[in-house]
Amino acid sequence: MEGDELFKYAVDELDHLINANTVMGDPIESEDKLIIPVASFGFGFGGGTGANEKGAGGSGVGAGGGITPVALVVIQKGATGFDSVRVLSLKRGGVISEVIATIGESILPQVTEAIAAMKEKKAEEGEGSAQEA
Repeated sequence: MEGDELFKYAVDELDHLINANTVMGDPIESEDKLIIPVASFGFGFGGGTGANEKGAGGSGVGAGGGITPVALVVIQKGATGFDSVRVLSLKRGGVISEVIATIGESILPQVTEAIAAMKEKKAEEGEGSAQEA
C-alpha cells in the first residue's frame, strides 16, 4: 500500500470512529427513565513517507486516542418541563483537587493584597530615591 493510500485508509477509519454516537451513546431504557450516556474523546494522528537517495523508502501512519464518560442525561418518561430532564456529571474532582481549589479561593485575597502592598512599597522607595537625587 502506497503512502497516499495508507493515509486515505487511516482517515476513512477515523471517520467511522468519530461521529455523534461516539459522544452521545445509545439510549438505555428502563421502566420510567431514558438514560443517554455522554462522553468526551480526543485523538492524535500522524503519517508520513520518505525515501533515501537510492529510492528505498517507506511510509507509516499512527493514531491514538481515548474516550472518557463525562455525564448521563436522564429523562423521566411521562413528565414534562425542565424537571423531566437531569444531567448527572460523572467527572468528580479528587479530594486533593478540591482541597487545592478551596485553599486557592480562600487565600487569593491575601495574596492579591500582599502583591499590591509590595508594589506600593517599591513605588514609594523609587520616589524616595528620585527625590534624594
